[in-house]
Amino acid sequence: MNKLTIKQIFVYIIFLALVLVFSSCNKQGCLEPGSLNYEPDATEDSGDCEFPMISLNLNSVVGSEDFAIGQIYEIGGVKVSFITFQFYMTSAQLGTDALEGAYLIKADQETITLGEATTGTKDAFRFDLGVDSTTNHLNPEDYESSNPLSFQAPSMHWSWDKGYIFLRVDGLVDADGDGTPEAAMEFHIGKDSNLTPVSLSLNTDANSAEVPVNVTLDIAKLFTNIDLSVDYITHTGDVPELANRTVANMASMFSVQ
Repeated sequence: MNKLTIKQIFVYIIFLALVLVFSSCNKQGCLEPGSLNYEPDATEDSGDCEFPMISLNLNSVVGSEDFAIGQIYEIGGVKVSFITFQFYMTSAQLGTDALEGAYLIKADQETITLGEATTGTKDAFRFDLGVDSTTNHLNPEDYESSNPLSFQAPSMHWSWDKGYIFLRVDGLVDADGDGTPEAAMEFHIGKDSNLTPVSLSLNTDANSAEVPVNVTLDIAKLFTNIDLSVDYITHTGDVPELANRTVANMASMFSVQ
């Protein structure tokens, strides 16, 4: 075996030293600036970035009263009770962060997980009430049963060519004035042109693992300038004038707490 010369040994030592220096400079960490565990000094992605999880905390009320299925309320002097109150939320955004997916929101829910966002102060929560025109004409059969856009009970879809029901309200109203809700109430709102954008100003810091967005849904505001003793059924196309008045009120139902 040939013996190493002093020069070769010296070169080998220098090589090892350089390897140690460069290896010590390779620091693993999360390289995503909008993450909770961002490592600005990292040189190698560790693949373990963590982001705030956003949830919608829904406080549903009817005027000054808490919402409950089957409870009797008075709206515009008319006794009303609700069997169903639900709607589609799509294209949700917290600040500039898109929260992907469609959500079927029910008024008797309290917390709905919306997805991940980046850190920082968020100045607005925006969404569309309804579904976009392309999605609106797809077939619910194309979705898995767990998807909100699949078939629902009660139904949130008329047929593939007519599209989804953006907002569904079923219940009873006191149409004869005897103080007891007895007439079937049906507000089923759909149609491409009735997609309603909602924009809520807020000042929320998304700098923790769980970030709630606290939204109040005041159902009484849906019926502003509507006399429920005479106007209590529309499936959009059959009574378009009542549907238009309802759509005009939809965004006003929402506010941040």
